[in-house]
Amino acid sequence: MLAADPVAELVADRERARAAADPFTDLCILATAEASGPVGVRTLVLRDTGPAGVGLLVSGTSPKWAPLEDGRAECLLVWLTIRRQYRLRGRLVPMPEPLVARYWGQKVHESVLVP
Repeated sequence: MLAADPVAELVADRERARAAADPFTDLCILATAEASGPVGVRTLVLRDTGPAGVGLLVSGTSPKWAPLEDGRAECLLVWLTIRRQYRLRGRLVPMPEPLVARYWGQKVHESVLVP
């Protein structure tokens, strides 16, 4: 049965997973497919979940970004401790710059690549 508010259910489930010390609470699996290119799958940090959507931090200069611009992507959230998973599809839009700057500042130093 579908929840009356699936976003609220996702947010509540993420909090339940966090309370259960699920090691994947802040991770997601992103699959992408380019029209004339390869399929890609990678693990990303799940920055935010809420009424505005799901926040993922992907640099516009990263190879991960190109297939996202076409909107051909699916995100999988898996929380084993509470036996829940979500498959997300939808329109992708850039985050507001202040939010990007805040998230970028939270990245682990070793994971920040500077060209």
